[in-house]
Amino acid sequence: MRLKEWREAEGKTQAEVAAHLGVEKSSVYRWENNGRDPDAATKRRIFLMSGGKVEPNDWYDLPGWKVKLTELMDRLISRAA
Repeated sequence: MRLKEWREAEGKTQAEVAAHLGVEKSSVYRWENNGRDPDAATKRRIFLMSGGKVEPNDWYDLPGWKVKLTELMDRLISRAA
């Protein structure tokens, strides 16, 4: 489940989520609108806040993730060569 879906299902505002996480409301807006992903620690806090309904993996687009992993592996291989 995505953050926005969870938040709306719970009847929470972006401001309430932001206050609970200790971040700016604009950060929540960007996370929900694909402008930016939260850092790993914040993803864990979101997971806990949502009772496990918003998982850290929910932030990743799997096909995009595979492309990024392949690019990273190629860079590491070229450095090792």
